[in-house]
Amino acid sequence: MQSGEVKVAEDSDFKRFIELCVETEGWKQEYNKRNTSVHTKINDVSDFKMFKIKTTYTDVTAEVLYDVLHDPEYRKVWDHSMVEGYEICCINPNNDIGYYSMKCRPFKSRDFVTQRSWLDMGAQYCIINHSVNHQKALPKKGYIRGVSYLTGYLVRKMDGNKCQFTYVSQSDPKGKDICHYTCDRYMYGHILIYPVVSYRL
Repeated sequence: MQSGEVKVAEDSDFKRFIELCVETEGWKQEYNKRNTSVHTKINDVSDFKMFKIKTTYTDVTAEVLYDVLHDPEYRKVWDHSMVEGYEICCINPNNDIGYYSMKCRPFKSRDFVTQRSWLDMGAQYCIINHSVNHQKALPKKGYIRGVSYLTGYLVRKMDGNKCQFTYVSQSDPKGKDICHYTCDRYMYGHILIYPVVSYRL
């Protein structure tokens, strides 16, 4: 699916995202410590890099992690950058459109309107989103409207209480207050806290 396009996610959309999660060609390793790796990739979608973070939890089941990531109300507990988040409308049982705003200190706050799609595949769970427009969530004062070209989570079951977590995102924060280099550094640091925060739930 393309940014701005509203339609029910198809199997091919989830397949494409999973391929991004598992592929290695074209990705540059930026970090690899304590069972957590971060890679970046340059493509033609945007001047901003695509980020991928992967880690393994040894005492969190895939079901629990998926529930944590899937619950917009509970997100406030582990996402300390979040200001507000809510569902705007439901497209079908596996697709909705929602609003999300976040603090970006020392920069201006950003907000996003995205279509979120999810799929329970038994051995793995997938949640993806991309930016869309909606008349009930127009740009508002105090926030710069960012764009998510593709963002998502892949949670895979492992033996026992273990699971593998992969997060992929390519977004443009827009605005003139943040240059590409600074944005890459900020997003790298922001993405890196995801497994740490989730682990402490």
